[in-house]
Amino acid sequence: MSTNTETAEKESEQTGKQIPEALKSRDQWFCWLTKEDGESVPINPTTEERANPSDPSTLVGFETAKTLSDAPATDAEGLGFAVTEDDPLVRIWLEDAVTDGEPESWAEEIIEKADTYAEYGPEKENIYLFAKGTVPEELSRGNGVEMFDSKRLSPITGNLLERSPASVEEREAVLNEVYQEYIADEHTDGDSSDTTGLDDENLLSEVRETVLEEFGKQTWDVTEAALSVQATLLLSDPQHSTGLVIVGEAGAGKTTVLRFFEGLEELVYRSDDATPASFVSHDASLSEEQLREEVDLLPRIQHKTLLVGDMSSWFSGGRDTIEERMSTLARLMDGDGYTTDSGTHGERGYKDGDYRFAILGANTPLQPRAWNAMGHTGNRFVFHEKAGTNNIGQVVEEVTEEDAYTKRVKRCQEVVHQFLTHIWDQYGGYRSVEWNSSATEEIREILEVLTRIVQHSRAPIAETGEIVKDSGYRVSTALWEIAQAHALLRGETQVALQDMDVCARIALSTMPKERRPVVRAVLNPDNDGSLSGPELTEQVSSSKPTVLDRMELLDVLGIADCEKKDGRGKKVVERKDEFEWPDSLDFPEF
Repeated sequence: MSTNTETAEKESEQTGKQIPEALKSRDQWFCWLTKEDGESVPINPTTEERANPSDPSTLVGFETAKTLSDAPATDAEGLGFAVTEDDPLVRIWLEDAVTDGEPESWAEEIIEKADTYAEYGPEKENIYLFAKGTVPEELSRGNGVEMFDSKRLSPITGNLLERSPASVEEREAVLNEVYQEYIADEHTDGDSSDTTGLDDENLLSEVRETVLEEFGKQTWDVTEAALSVQATLLLSDPQHSTGLVIVGEAGAGKTTVLRFFEGLEELVYRSDDATPASFVSHDASLSEEQLREEVDLLPRIQHKTLLVGDMSSWFSGGRDTIEERMSTLARLMDGDGYTTDSGTHGERGYKDGDYRFAILGANTPLQPRAWNAMGHTGNRFVFHEKAGTNNIGQVVEEVTEEDAYTKRVKRCQEVVHQFLTHIWDQYGGYRSVEWNSSATEEIREILEVLTRIVQHSRAPIAETGEIVKDSGYRVSTALWEIAQAHALLRGETQVALQDMDVCARIALSTMPKERRPVVRAVLNPDNDGSLSGPELTEQVSSSKPTVLDRMELLDVLGIADCEKKDGRGKKVVERKDEFEWPDSLDFPEF
């Protein structure tokens, strides 16, 4: 045996001895996997599945994690422990608490007061303590101190501080004292909304600045919506799977946004030819095992985000064909699995489980028959418009300098990957965030208006001339969960006004293309709710006959009244009061 091997084994043995039994005795361990780009990912070392503190099946016992972490053939590096709701443990994180290898004086004071297990973190700048008790508030962080008692992943080094015991002690009183001294004051100053204390808002700003610099505001607006939809998977009680379609003319840069998410295999699955029929297959030439492992799409996207760069096959064909696809998709996006029957395999599929996922797709504007079909089977998608660029210089650059475009995409991809990996690790993974705060009256009123806009603007018109609008429940749920997820992107668990901006853009995009200009014009508060035919013609850049038809359409949709205002029969549309744009919400620009 080499000297290096002997030394490593001795260090590993010593590390195991220093870790307290209160941690070692629990099957809440995982390993860290360092990828080629330097990113550390928490994994179950036996399955290489991503570790999730809310899912015990992704965690293992201490000996299993340690053995596989120490094994020469494994890629796992380092141990981790998941703090869950089922244990009495609290982890205290002292950030930037070490200088020249010694604890700072303020950190030393906490360590001595707690008198419980304390170790140096892997970066040797932070100190981690474990104690038994509860945190005074679910999300507790301030002044370089963070405490949590559930749904979080923590690295474990076993690098015990000299004067600390190798045991985890009950310290309820100390936890309250530390909270009051370091955290409570910070939470009561300024905004009183709940916060995780993560640096998410700064990281989100970095993503925003990078995308703005490389591709501009339109691309950032769509990216922000896509990030929010992806983050809906963090919510503990999603009502259904959320799907966002980026819609725009050919060459508008729709798939550019999707490329920012590609390659993040732990969270995203790309399929260029996916259709609703791909989720559960009945290929007669393949066995059940082959279908599950190699063909069926549903298990591969479970708890992930499906990227579909071209969804034209989802919305093409006759109305009956589209309705059949959308009906299948509706059952799939309920998140409870999906089963089908065939003569070859009989009943097969997936049930009795949580099969939620998210969809980010792109498509050119949908034909009216697609909107009509979705209106009769239940709309499952929301949309965000991506307008094309008028900057011919930029177009020429992208055509003639493909390398320059690729590098710009790569820079955006890097910050998006870094950001999503960070928030998924910090929050604890799929369905890890319980939402304990309700919406304010202002937010509820905004959500009501946005829901009503979508409900009426996308409604198909029956042969009787009446609109066939849905109940509004699904779109209201989708917008609310997107707003919640956007708050999570900022490190908050309270929806604020700024989280509704992305919902406003989605609401004003989730309707047929030909309706958008006139709906937006009549809703725009700058127009005071009233527009004549000539005024509307000027704003929407359409012919007079087309505008007059659209004015009557607004009346049919129930958004505005179309009336003749003078003896010459000049038509005017008057927005209905229930569609008045909220004063506190900025009207989007597209």
